[in-house]
Amino acid sequence: VFLTRHVKGHTNSIEEHLAHMEFQFILEKAKSGESFILVGRCGEYLLREYPNLVSAFLVAEQKDCVARVMDRLNLSEKEALSKIRRHDVSRRKYHETYSDRRWDDPGTYNICLNVSPLGVERTADMLLEYIKLREQ
Repeated sequence: VFLTRHVKGHTNSIEEHLAHMEFQFILEKAKSGESFILVGRCGEYLLREYPNLVSAFLVAEQKDCVARVMDRLNLSEKEALSKIRRHDVSRRKYHETYSDRRWDDPGTYNICLNVSPLGVERTADMLLEYIKLREQ
């Protein structure tokens, strides 16, 4: 199953071939029945028919994103903001090329969270609790 729409000028590109390989790998992993965490790669779209799928869309306040990128990559505030913007554009383009959904549409995810109020660790704890509650 190759989930790409026809993109003018990009048919059979290296990017499409790589995406196809990624999707095949993800689908094989899902078919194995083994639990796994997938970040990005249109996971909520690709695995939408799997009843145990838990899809989350996480956001954070810009100041928190910038501070985290500055700290992790030793960048200036301006460099970090530029990197975040480039990555968000890239994520949106990838998702909207290889699925029929908008990247930031909350209706396509089981849960959408702003990480800023709780922080990364407590948000992760909250997601784990959500998964446990769904399993009941």
